[in-house]
Formats: sequence, structure tokens, C-alpha cells
Amino acid sequence: MNAQSGLVWIMIGMFAAAFSSEVLAQLPRADSAAKQSDASPTETQKYESAVSLTDALDRATAAIRLAEKGGDNSRKKLAEAEFYAQQAVEFDPASAKADFIFARMNHLVGHTRDAFSQVRRYVSPENPEGAADWEGFKVLGDLYFEATYYVQALSKYRRAVDLNPSEPSILIAMSRCALKMAKRKEALVYAKEGVRLDPSSAEAFQVLSEVLVATGELDEAKQAVHAAIDRTRAGLRDQPASMKELNRLQRLHLALQEVIRGQLNKESANPAYYLEYADSAMESGEVSLHMHMIGIQQMLEKGISAGEPASSAALIERYAEYSANVMMHKKAIEVLEKYLESHPEDAAATAAIESLQAGKLTDDKSATASAGGSITP
Repeated sequence: MNAQSGLVWIMIGMFAAAFSSEVLAQLPRADSAAKQSDASPTETQKYESAVSLTDALDRATAAIRLAEKGGDNSRKKLAEAEFYAQQAVEFDPASAKADFIFARMNHLVGHTRDAFSQVRRYVSPENPEGAADWEGFKVLGDLYFEATYYVQALSKYRRAVDLNPSEPSILIAMSRCALKMAKRKEALVYAKEGVRLDPSSAEAFQVLSEVLVATGELDEAKQAVHAAIDRTRAGLRDQPASMKELNRLQRLHLALQEVIRGQLNKESANPAYYLEYADSAMESGEVSLHMHMIGIQQMLEKGISAGEPASSAALIERYAEYSANVMMHKKAIEVLEKYLESHPEDAAATAAIESLQAGKLTDDKSATASAGGSITP
């Protein structure tokens, strides 16, 4: 072992030493994650109780996976994961899998130190269940990656892919990690395999485009960015208010414009590149406006949901207008119907619901006939 590698291992040892057995012993089962999940007594009542330890763990795992994907329902899914993980503990107070779910919750709410301790314990050889669980090593790899320990992260990802070679999220993570380490050829192999495993994934194509830009293959990178944009648009047709996907679409257009600028450096006389750049910039502007309108719609919704005193007709009409503009007819109808429960005589709310219902039918027909393009109506 040379001096440089010895120093690396000393640093790793110092990092790991921070999580001593005394600290682990002090960690409560649910840790701080439960406080962050916004689960109120009324919210938890809507969950169906698990019938067994396996049922509780399955439900908690499904919820935490959705929470980890981010998006508008991530906090609700975090609360659901907490509910079922707590039920799992009631079935088996020593459940290692339940402790792993709490670790993932800690990771999501930013308690990285606690999450790191719990996940290392879960995947240790002393726990055969965790030592054979690909998700344990994937989460541990993510924690190392976020701490910029890329060598250790890639090692954990490789262990995860050994346990589950058909899981695309591992390959995507490996590609990102290898790219950070300037292992471009390796990153390209992982990215292409991630796309092969999940050709519907916008994230997989996004990572592939990043690697191709790094390798200087701009034509291929542009194709990958377009593929990621198409898949993000498709997702937004189902969830037009998803800020996560809207932000992704913004980043993808910025990436596309950067690629086009690189192409222009080589072929500045090609008019097609200028047109592509203009189209991308235009849609990027539309996305920004769409996100701004969603913010306005959400603020108006707070005014409607306040309940007392009764909302003005102008507020209700403006809320319905903005909801239609951002294609959130269904959500707006639900909000207004709930409002009518306490204000049944409100003619403005009744008229707004009828208008939204008619508009939703029109937009549904348009969406069926259309196959892409801008996300704005």
C-alpha cells in the first residue's frame, strides 16, 4: 500500500468512526424522520392496517420507494411509509427491514448521519437479510455519492448490481458516479445499459446525454436529450403540475441548448441548428410560465380552502381559470366540491365546477388526439 492509498483509507476510517456503537445505541427506532413526515392523526386513519409483518413491510417499502422518487406526493408517501413501518415494529420490534425503512426516511429528510449508520448496520454480514438486499447497497452507495466518496459509492453500486443486474436505477447511479470519477468509457457502458433496461426512463436518457457530452459525441448527445424531453413531456401529460418533472424539462432544454451551441462551434452555417435552438428556448420559456401559473393557482387554492369567510366569486372564478390553464381540472373540481360542503348555496362555485367539467372533456379529447409538443394548453 502506497502513502496516497493509505491516506485514503485513513480518511475512510475517520468517516466511519463517526458512527460509533454508542451513537448507534442512542438512535431511536423512528429517529427524526417521523417528525418530518407531516402525518396527522386524521391522515393516518385513512391507511388500511396491515395484517402481518410481511404485509406491513411490503406496504412501507412500496411507499418509501415512491417517496424517494420525489414529486408532489413524496411527503404523503413518506407519511405512509412511516405508518406501515411503525406497524411492522409492532409485529416485530427487532425487524431489521423496518429499521432500514426508517433509515431511508432519515435520508430523505436530511438526517444523513443517522441514515448512514442505520444502512451500514443493515447491510453488514451480521444481518444476512440486509447483506442480500440490493436496495440496501444502492442506498448506501447514494449516501457515499452525496458525500462525494465516489470510489466507495461505486463499490456499493457494484455490489447492488451483482444482487440485481436488471435494476436500471443502479446502472444510472453507476454511470453518474463513474462520470464524476472521469471514467467516461465506463460511464457510457453503464448509461447505455440503463437505457436498455428501461427505455421509457427520462432519467436514463438524461444521464446518457450527459455522458455523451463529456465524450464529445454531440450528435448522439442531442438524440439522447430529445429522447429524455419526449419522455418527460409524456409524464407531464399525466401529471401537469409535477414540479419535479417541470424542473427536469427545464434542465433538459438548457442541456439541449448547450449541445446545440457546441454544434454551432463546428458548423456555424447550419441553419437547422439555429431553428432548433429557438424552438428549445421557446418551450423553455413556456415551461417557466407554466410553473409560475401553477404557483398562482396553488396560492388561490389556499384562499378557497381557508373556508371561512366564504370566498368571493372573483376568487373562485380566477381559481377555476388558472386551474384550467395549467390543466388541473380534476384537482380544482375536488377542491371546489369540498368547499361546497360548507357553502352549499355558493352559485359561483357551482358554476366554476360546471365550467371545469366541460373544459376537462375538451382537454381530454385534445390530449387523445395529440401526441407530443408543448406541455402548455
